Amino acid sequence: MLTNNHNLPEAFVRAVEFNDYDAGKSDITVTQLIGPELPLMLKDIYEDEIEEDVSDRLWSLLGSAVHNVLERAAGAGELVETRMYREAGGWIIGGQFDNLNLTSGTLTDYKLTSVWSVIGETKQDWINQLNVLRWILEANNVQVNKLQIVAMLRDWSRTKALSGDGYPQSNVVVIDIPINPDVDAYVRDRVVGHQAARLLADNGYEENILECTPEERWEKPSKWAVMKKGLKRAVKLHNTEEGATKHAEELGSAAYVEFRQGERTRCEHYCQVAKYCHYYQKEANNA
Repeated sequence: MLTNNHNLPEAFVRAVEFNDYDAGKSDITVTQLIGPELPLMLKDIYEDEIEEDVSDRLWSLLGSAVHNVLERAAGAGELVETRMYREAGGWIIGGQFDNLNLTSGTLTDYKLTSVWSVIGETKQDWINQLNVLRWILEANNVQVNKLQIVAMLRDWSRTKALSGDGYPQSNVVVIDIPINPDVDAYVRDRVVGHQAARLLADNGYEENILECTPEERWEKPSKWAVMKKGLKRAVKLHNTEEGATKHAEELGSAAYVEFRQGERTRCEHYCQVAKYCHYYQKEANNA
């Protein structure tokens, strides 16, 4: 159910309502395959009850616009926005890629994302997505030699870039993705997990579907920060209160300890079905 709690213009509402997405003959898509089983099943079960506000689809809308422009700008020898399929474990897996350079064999995926998505280690979901797409393409006699993400940073700041400190120096970043030689085993393991979850959901046993892993919940553990008066940033984050307290004592009277509550970022801010998830609700009620 789509809401418009901020009274946005009807043109905007119509734009986000429009959806020409077609998974074709897929039993499961690449995006679904690499994601956790439980939210996918809960979305199927509670599809008619889920509420989403028009404003929540802004970045998705802009991402679609960017993809459309880049699709029209494709050059000779480039294959764009094409869906292909491959079978595993009795299921047809469908994947649509953004751009494939047939000359170099470079498979590119475009992301409209946050700066913080490209700082530090490459997101595992990105690695899994492109490797599964490569796995599908090679079954269709398409050679892929290189994987890359082109990340467009919607919240990039020129001022922050001047400070360095690992901050991206451009609002567009190209990230090379490593090729996983064991992707076939990964795909088949994911298919088994999703098939088990679907069987439980179809028979009314959704409460027996495995809980999302800490990585899938984007879990941030609680920390104890050692702070110093006059400084906004922590001197150091500790996993235990004892370690933080000892460190603060070593720094003298200007130091103190600040507790920072952990969170399940995906569950608390981004999961559409958190209200239907008994694991999350149990943890939230016991917090």
